[in-house]
Amino acid sequence: MPEKLGGDIRLVVDKGEAFVEPVGKAEMFLVTKHLPEATPKKAARPMVGEKFEVRFWNGTYKLHDDGRRSGTLKLSVTDDGVVSGFYYSDKDGQKYEVAGKVGNPAHSIQFHVTFPRTVQDFSGFLFTGDGSVMAGSTRLQDRDTGFYAVRQATE
Repeated sequence: MPEKLGGDIRLVVDKGEAFVEPVGKAEMFLVTKHLPEATPKKAARPMVGEKFEVRFWNGTYKLHDDGRRSGTLKLSVTDDGVVSGFYYSDKDGQKYEVAGKVGNPAHSIQFHVTFPRTVQDFSGFLFTGDGSVMAGSTRLQDRDTGFYAVRQATE
């Protein structure tokens, strides 16, 4: 940082050793443990029962597409089954829009990911035993393949 802008800390090099020290009224602290109040609240995992509800689709999944692509899929589903969310590519970290609809039966879904030059369609089913995995088929540029997605444990 340019000296004329000031700052709260400065790097000092003395006899080949470097260290950081506070400037003026600034103070430095050593953090030795995680602050409990900084821990994000975990969302309740869906408890799949006799009746499958569309809300079970809500959550974050690790999506694996044909063994070629992977990423994070974040789905939000309204009570009437409208799907929205985002797909974050593991390859480049880019964020892409997701839209679709929960089908009939309620454990089926159709959604698409909108990329800059194409759209990829997905059709799948959420496991009704525990809601932890979805699997199905996908179509990208006239090529049909399979996919699966595992619900993330942070949910």
